[in-house]
Amino acid sequence: AKAFEKTAKKLGVELGKKHTAILFDGEDQTGVLVEPMSKLAAAGINIWAVAAVCAGNGCYGAMLQIDSGDVKKAKKALGIK
Repeated sequence: AKAFEKTAKKLGVELGKKHTAILFDGEDQTGVLVEPMSKLAAAGINIWAVAAVCAGNGCYGAMLQIDSGDVKKAKKALGIK
């Protein structure tokens, strides 16, 4: 992280607030992210960005970016210990 910040500063790129991403993966199916995203929304957690891919073999991966301060609340909403 330090090298990234140093390079950004050297290039004159202003970095924004740090966020955290939650990784989801599993069997690809229509609407697979609806349930976890709905749970996060119901808990009042803002999702800043989503990046998702399909591996082509029936699997998917997705990252949902949230504020670092919402991690505990997100874990509770998603039933993660």
